[in-house]
Amino acid sequence: IAGLASLGLPGLQNFVAEFLIFTGSFTKEQVLFGVIPFKLVSVLAIFGIVITAIYLLRVIQFTFFGPRNPRWDKLEDARGVELIPIVILGGVLIFFGFFPSLMTDVIQVGIAPLVEKVSLAAQAAAAGGIF
Repeated sequence: IAGLASLGLPGLQNFVAEFLIFTGSFTKEQVLFGVIPFKLVSVLAIFGIVITAIYLLRVIQFTFFGPRNPRWDKLEDARGVELIPIVILGGVLIFFGFFPSLMTDVIQVGIAPLVEKVSLAAQAAAAGGIF
């Protein structure tokens, strides 16, 4: 579940973060370092996600569907108390995937003043520099 969440699979926690970042960066008309448009950076980042997806899906394939390694035969599945952290962590990834506003609302309160300061600094830089 954690591997699929890090891919940004819809319905899991990281999907909302990646979606918001790409939506915000792809709709910006600004340029990075005065040369590189944000849309190009967004497209390059999407290639990074594709490479990550290939890597993680290969790891999942070799781990769960690859040849069985006999040296792990003596290990048993998690039972009882050992399942508690697995269920809690998996449940949190799924819960916040379906209800992301519970987390984004908390984060937005802290980010709003920071975004305002960065915007003012960017306007000052565009008007002739910060120094």
